[in-house]
Amino acid sequence: MVGLPARGKTYISKKLCRYLNWIGIKTRVFNVGEYRRTEANAADAVHGANASFFSPNNAAALKVRKLRCFFIESVCDDERIIDSNITDVKVNSPDYKGLMSAEQAKEDFLKRIENYKQQYQPIDEVDDEALSFIKHGQSEYNAMGRLGGDSPLTAEGEKYAEALGKFFEKAQISDLRIWCSQKVRAAQTAQKLKSAFHTEYWKALDEIDAGICEGLTYDDIQLRYPKQAEDRARDKYHYRYPSGESYEDVVSRLEPVIMELERQADVLVVSHQAVLRCILAYFYDRSLDELPYIDLGLHSLVKLTPRAYHCDSTLYHYDVSKDQYAMILCVFIFSGLVKNVNFHCAAAHEIKVLHR
Repeated sequence: MVGLPARGKTYISKKLCRYLNWIGIKTRVFNVGEYRRTEANAADAVHGANASFFSPNNAAALKVRKLRCFFIESVCDDERIIDSNITDVKVNSPDYKGLMSAEQAKEDFLKRIENYKQQYQPIDEVDDEALSFIKHGQSEYNAMGRLGGDSPLTAEGEKYAEALGKFFEKAQISDLRIWCSQKVRAAQTAQKLKSAFHTEYWKALDEIDAGICEGLTYDDIQLRYPKQAEDRARDKYHYRYPSGESYEDVVSRLEPVIMELERQADVLVVSHQAVLRCILAYFYDRSLDELPYIDLGLHSLVKLTPRAYHCDSTLYHYDVSKDQYAMILCVFIFSGLVKNVNFHCAAAHEIKVLHR
């Protein structure tokens, strides 16, 4: 747990420890302040303390440092809560109790917080680094209404890819990283972007495998496999194409992608409808029932800017006839709820489908 003083780190740690032990995960809380008070006094801190724990020759410490760890940051900017924490807890802590009055303790602790603020670095810096998601340009199978396959782009798809390159060139993102599926239509879309951008091709970003239905239209499936069409309509998330995948399977293979996206900034993902539905459902905090119906239309781009407590989402759509991008809508998403929607010349169905 990290965070400035009086932000509830001890409270959260103990509650989390209690819960994890309750569900059978052996857990303990190690409080740095308690160890400091137990193992070192003020004189030791000045004259006798050392950093032997971090020595490469300390075998016991090396063993401990091999443990994998992650950081949880407790953030609070509400002055009333901070003041309450200081008054109710900190002035009675072992650092102050019996040594000075409550008023003196509070004054000293506030000075401590101000000193910490000068050096403290939050886990996530607030900036405008963003994640962008696009569906590949129109492919030959798209034009025919066929599922899956590995067909190349149509002339319209090529035009979209060219416009995409201009869009990101205008954005002037110097270190944009491109994550692309290994399908031809996605790779052709990504190739139109500036060659200086670093591009990685992920098998995990390939479209959902439609199994025996690959290359068919939905009408074909209804005629040839009516039972499959019925099962899919009943439970789209869990339905698995024979010899293929379900949305549940796609979510499973996307787990490492999501973990990496959470650690990255300025990434453009070039993928497919089912895959992007799964990724956007994660960032939009959508339910599994809603996931298969999130729609990122052809030749559209979603820009997500993660914030401390929400995610800004902007949707752009490429107008082939005008050869330009237009911002469709801008929303602010809090735990799956859409707030502060500003409409920009959008058809109602485009908005309704994206944010059900």
